[in-house]
Parts: sequence; structure tokens; C-alpha cells
Amino acid sequence: MRLAELAELLGTDIHMQTDYGDEGQTLTPWELFNEPEAKQAVALAEEAMAIVESLVLQLQASDGA
Repeated sequence: MRLAELAELLGTDIHMQTDYGDEGQTLTPWELFNEPEAKQAVALAEEAMAIVESLVLQLQASDGA
């Protein structure tokens, strides 16, 4: 499932690095990621949101909501 793939790509490790950097190497998030990587992450997050929105709409329709 694509949503699971996106979760893996944007998983906990990446989340920690984007928030805190790499403390072991004393690198900030800005030193770890460049602009093209950030844009790719945003695109993946937007894709994930679109999938989730579609799933929610399908669930609402099946419940008669």
C-alpha cells in the first residue's frame, strides 16, 4: 500500500533528524537536508495527505455520513 511506503520514507528516523538534527555529529537539520530533499519530503507528505483524505471520504460515504 502506498501510504505504508510513504510512512516508511518519512518515518521516525527522518522525523527526528528534521526536528533535532544529528546530535552525535552535532549537525543541525539544516546541515542534514538540502532544499531539493525538503521539497521531496513536502511532496511525499502532500501525497500522503491526499491518500488519507480520500480514505476518510470513503469511510464517511460508507457510513452514510
